[in-house]
Amino acid sequence: MEKVHKIIIILLILAIIFSVLSTLLNLSLINFEFKPINVKVPGQVQGNPNGNIKLVVEGNPSTAGAG
Repeated sequence: MEKVHKIIIILLILAIIFSVLSTLLNLSLINFEFKPINVKVPGQVQGNPNGNIKLVVEGNPSTAGAG
């Protein structure tokens, strides 16, 4: 039974080490320079003075020969 406890403790320590290393790796890969994203909305967008918008989404035009 003592051998099982040692194996469990070793596995827990390995899991903690893996978790810390993966967290450090993820934090080092994060790009902290946030750049604005250009998003083009298809369709017509109409607004009013309250700041509410009305979005009209148009379908894709039909292609010739598709049926």
